Amino acid sequence: MPKQDIHLVPSAMKKRPFRGLVCCVLTSFALLANANAASGALRFDGIRVETRQRVEYICDGGKSLRVVYVNTKNGQSFATLHVGRAPLVFVNVIAASGAKYVAQQYTWWTKGDRGDLYDAQRDEQGPPLLANCSAAPRPRTNGGAGVKK
Repeated sequence: MPKQDIHLVPSAMKKRPFRGLVCCVLTSFALLANANAASGALRFDGIRVETRQRVEYICDGGKSLRVVYVNTKNGQSFATLHVGRAPLVFVNVIAASGAKYVAQQYTWWTKGDRGDLYDAQRDEQGPPLLANCSAAPRPRTNGGAGVKK
């Protein structure tokens, strides 16, 4: 009898292969983060931060959201933000338009200075958790020569 390989594929991956891949990548990322988080700072061997930018957003209903974008020297992009009380690290993934970041069941999708936060467990086709978020104007100091931190 010929040898037969058995492949176990989660049902979510059969229906949405890209989502399954994203879940695998995020799980790997989370495991690495936990291994390196003992020092209090999130660090990965061989990955160096190139730029870091903090953006404050004002969303519908007067809700606010702070997002920190991190771009690495090897071309990866991340965003950190709080969903509820939990800080989450979002990973940039392919998007047809704008920049799309995912973490757990959440998607932070931006285009220009606007963004929306979605929860796939709530309703994939439903309204965002946070909608029409616009980047707040950045305060200037010294006659516009810098940005307050």
